[in-house]
Amino acid sequence: MSRDILDKVYGCLIGGAIGDALGAPVEGWYYLEIREKYGKVRDLMPFQKEYCGDTVLRHYMCLAIVRKGGRITPDDFAE
Repeated sequence: MSRDILDKVYGCLIGGAIGDALGAPVEGWYYLEIREKYGKVRDLMPFQKEYCGDTVLRHYMCLAIVRKGGRITPDDFAE
């Protein structure tokens, strides 16, 4: 695999993790509730979760892709 694609994958994973962390305190809120309380969420805020579930799922998906050596199926991901 080329270094270029690895850098892109890494950037995607890090960007997703940052987005998960930014959105975690207001996850499940209606956008008008968020605007009313915070305006726009631009900074990391404290929250009670120990991890961001979407980040963990992306990590597991990458592990499945590496293990299989390419495209995966739902069954590959479940394993």
